[in-house]
Amino acid sequence: MAQVSLSNENWIEVVSVEKFMKILLDHVSCFDIQRLRKVSYQIRNCIDIIKPDPQIQSITIKGMNINQFDLIINLKKESVEIGYHDQQSICMISANGTRKHVASSYLSALLSDFVLLLEHQKSVLNELRFEFLYEAYFQVEHCGHGRYEEHNFLKEISSEFFEEFKRTSRCFPSRVEKLYMEVQHEEDLMKVLPHLDSNYLKSIELRSLDNSNGSVRLRVDQIVKLEQWKKAEHLIADTLVIVTPLQEMNLAHFTEVDICVDEITSDDVAYLKEVGV
Repeated sequence: MAQVSLSNENWIEVVSVEKFMKILLDHVSCFDIQRLRKVSYQIRNCIDIIKPDPQIQSITIKGMNINQFDLIINLKKESVEIGYHDQQSICMISANGTRKHVASSYLSALLSDFVLLLEHQKSVLNELRFEFLYEAYFQVEHCGHGRYEEHNFLKEISSEFFEEFKRTSRCFPSRVEKLYMEVQHEEDLMKVLPHLDSNYLKSIELRSLDNSNGSVRLRVDQIVKLEQWKKAEHLIADTLVIVTPLQEMNLAHFTEVDICVDEITSDDVAYLKEVGV
């Protein structure tokens, strides 16, 4: 039996053939795609031409504390958690025991990777989640005259993050089936929801930013006018209080609604029966 061997140069030429690469890329994860890009510039160019689908199942962006956000990427058979740490003018990125530093803010570095991951995503994300560890955002401040006060910085940091998300993601609509979001204000929702493709979004789940029932009072006056809201089928918001009147919430199209409101009148009951919620 004859044995065939390829030199490194010949192997790279074979792998760089577009037809072969298409078959190969259909069977590798997004992390393997990034590893292949580093093998040679020929392979990298071929991958850029093919634009393979990374086939990401879900993504969670999680605020860990005042100086850290994590990006959790779930695939069919594996998941990876990447940490983005604020170190003044630079960002330290950690994953799988390795660390590297980039000359960027930690939010910019995180969202740049988020866009890069989804740039060629053809399949629909099952879920996009925004979570925050509320307790980790407390910090004691010196107020002078020997006085100290505990302050929670989550509202400021979450608002800054969602503003950065709005600027970063508005260049393309994300195909997401379910949105899970811990929020404080409608303004934060307006920085995310309009940038999700309304043709794919089926479920919206909103949670109180501080994880306590009833502490967040949320208006949805602007949100209910969006196509994303009008085409969604499931709405869950049972840990915060929605203060927009029920009859102004445009609920008729939802097949499932689980929300908390201040009060419900007889007119509201009649409205809910009429729309079949």
